[in-house]
Amino acid sequence: MNFDIKIKERNGMLYAHYYEGDKLIKRSLKLKATKPNIAFATRQIIPNLQVKLAKGEKLFQEIKISVFFDKILKRYELTSPSTYASYSRGLRNFLNYFGDVDITKISVLDIDGYIEHLHKTISGKTIRLYLAPLSLSFNEAIRLDIIQKNPVRYAIKPKIETVERRAYTIIQMWRLLDSANGRLKTFLYFGFLSGMRAGEILGLNWSDIDLEKNTINVSKSLGQFGMGKTKSRKDRRIPLIKKLSDYLQTCDNRNGFVIGCTRATITADFKKLCNALGFFYEGTHNLRHTFASLMLQARENPLLVKEFLGHANLSMINTVYAHYIQDMDDCSKFGAILEQRA
Repeated sequence: MNFDIKIKERNGMLYAHYYEGDKLIKRSLKLKATKPNIAFATRQIIPNLQVKLAKGEKLFQEIKISVFFDKILKRYELTSPSTYASYSRGLRNFLNYFGDVDITKISVLDIDGYIEHLHKTISGKTIRLYLAPLSLSFNEAIRLDIIQKNPVRYAIKPKIETVERRAYTIIQMWRLLDSANGRLKTFLYFGFLSGMRAGEILGLNWSDIDLEKNTINVSKSLGQFGMGKTKSRKDRRIPLIKKLSDYLQTCDNRNGFVIGCTRATITADFKKLCNALGFFYEGTHNLRHTFASLMLQARENPLLVKEFLGHANLSMINTVYAHYIQDMDDCSKFGAILEQRA
């Protein structure tokens, strides 16, 4: 085995030349080709590299950007299938545009150009989604001292046009609940009276619901790509509001999944019901928005509402929430507003 490592100069920089098997490897020492640097590399760097080479260790970290992409995707492969899928699409787009380049070669201007390219065909919201795993990849390279700054951080991001969601009135809510049947009815009850996300409702098992303690354990979400963690990636336990508890006790079969169908089926059924009643339809997220709106109209504590919805929180916020979650009377104002039926 050849353990010889030679110092070579190229474009004013020092490089280490050595063999891995029959393959000649050329790696930058990230030192300018000055006499002091050559002396330092000869005395310190090269001997250390020769020891590693003799042990069969890899001398230099791989800096192809795909290596960092793989690291990021592995974090989400098992825990969040939907995030993994969207991140994979974003990273594939990047590789199709740039190729598998060295992560050290990407500048802020490169990212600006990439964003302009994407903006020709996709929305600002999707672009920001695609940039998220890319930014995490650059952060990983910073952590390993391979680069000094994250070019995504300084790039000019597209603006996201926010769409103001509408809430159903209390009268419309009850019309929808009274008119629905079967699994759609159950889904709507959870959406309107718990504020849970659609995927969280679809991921609920009956074992997650404690009718005696009046609590719901929200720990998973069913999406297009299978079961995963919730959007916040944190479990939460929320109160079971009396109106929802009363309805659930009328359900006959309390085994397995509470809903037991796909999101596509639910959204199709919900759209059909809205059309039949002459109500607007903007997707299932409006159920969650209605819940939050009614809670705040009832002047419930915003921290309690935030816990129901599972939004990100500040440090120690869980300690504050604990009081509200344990005191079921805290939902009494919301319970009173639910009595308004038409």
